[in-house]
Amino acid sequence: MISAVLMIALAVAVAAEPDLKPEEGPANYGLCLETARAYPTQGLALAERWIGLGGGEPAHHCKGVALFGLHKYADAGRELEIIGVNSKRSGEIRASLL
Repeated sequence: MISAVLMIALAVAVAAEPDLKPEEGPANYGLCLETARAYPTQGLALAERWIGLGGGEPAHHCKGVALFGLHKYADAGRELEIIGVNSKRSGEIRASLL
């Protein structure tokens, strides 16, 4: 469960439209996933911005999580399946994305 402090921090980060930097992949990924889970609409917008910055598979995974949170299950499934099929990562990692 997300703590009240984290919820407030996420709300502030979403409202401020955080500055995503491709070289900060792990930080971007954590922020994007937390936002997508707590605020799917904002998380989708954040994921799409990150995709535009070259966020790659992590950004697309975040987009899938946001779409799932918005109950757009077919779209989420397609987004995650594309990653699972096209990824060059290990089978274990690809399976975890699906």
